[in-house]
Formats: sequence, structure tokens, C-alpha cells
Amino acid sequence: MSCGGRPRLGILGGTFDPIHKGHIALAQAALDWGLPRVFLVPSCLSYQKDVGRIAAASHRLSMAALAIEGLPGLEISDADVRRGGNSYTYQSLEDFGRKYPDEELVLIVGGDSLFHMESWARPERVFAGCRLLASLRPPVDRQALEDQRERLASKYGARIDFLEADMPEYSSTGLRAALAAGKEAEGLAPAVLAYIREQGLYGVEKDPQGVKEESDSRAVQA
Repeated sequence: MSCGGRPRLGILGGTFDPIHKGHIALAQAALDWGLPRVFLVPSCLSYQKDVGRIAAASHRLSMAALAIEGLPGLEISDADVRRGGNSYTYQSLEDFGRKYPDEELVLIVGGDSLFHMESWARPERVFAGCRLLASLRPPVDRQALEDQRERLASKYGARIDFLEADMPEYSSTGLRAALAAGKEAEGLAPAVLAYIREQGLYGVEKDPQGVKEESDSRAVQA
């Protein structure tokens, strides 16, 4: 899909600790919506989370690369990790803007994010640097989202589209708890689960017979 002759490029950022099938389903729904490709961008550090409890960026990058293996249109960017420090969305967008000046950036977010984005660092630069594609997941107050879209458009010139798609409900927090308790974590791709076991992440007993090499062949500098 393009706008005024400009191709669009999707960006889905997050801690991805760990990346799960819900993240991948959202990225694929964005492809189905019309984006030719979507970059998943693991953060280095999140200023909104307890960094002491987050898996190392190298692990999260490797798990993301494993999760998208063989899925056309999905790529990994290590831009936030290379920048280091706290990861801010406006900086990610500016990095991509410099790398891809001829493409319209589309930031993929959950619909509820529209009510919180003004608390993000430099929200005016976020809205200026991209179009937003907000996913709608039940339960959702569609009218409230429509009203918020109009408010952000009026205040910041925000360009917001809605993405309606059925997606599985998984949470990284719940999956980490399940792994630590030795329970099933069906929201993880088999390769990601194997990596977690091989590396002994999230309280899982380390399995030396698991994945031997980190998969980073799909990570690109953006």
C-alpha cells in the first residue's frame, strides 16, 4: 500500500520479553492490511519498565529473529539496541526516517495506546514522524477510540488508521510466569521456546541440548 506514490513501511516496537504469537499475529495482520513489510524493533531498555527484570537485548533480538524465520514480509531491526540506553519511539522513528526517507512510516500500536501516547517522550515528534495503525481488540469502545483519534488529529495532526483483526490473546508477563512455574507456554513459537530452554531464561532450567546458535540473520541495521 502506498500514499501519494510513497511506499509504506511498518514498525512494531516493543520489549518482546519474550516475543510471542500475539506479536507475530499483529505484524502479519498489518501485512494483510496492506503494508509490504514490517520491522519488529526490540527495545534496548524501556523507561516504563523495571529494566532489572528484562532479558538481555541480545537474547530478545535472537528470539525475535527465530520467531519470524520463514515468514515473508517480516524483518528485525536492531536500531534501538545499537543506540543503547532508554528506547524512545520518537528516536526510533527518526532513525527509520533517515534510513528510509522515501517511505511513509507506519507505527503499529494497540488501540489502547491512543489514550497514553501523550505521556510518551516527545509525542509531537512521534505523531509528526509517522502514520499510526491502531489495532482494535475486544473489549473495545469504538466510539471512545474514534473520539480520541479526532482529538489527536486536531491537536497534533495525527494520522490514524484502525486495524480490525482477530488475534490471539497472549501476554509476555503471563508467559514468563508460566515458564518459571514449569507450565506450558503455548503462546511461544517452538524455536523460541527451544532457545529459552537452551539459554536458561525466565527461570527455566538450562538445556544444553537445545538451540546451539543464535539466529540473527534477519536482523538489519535501520
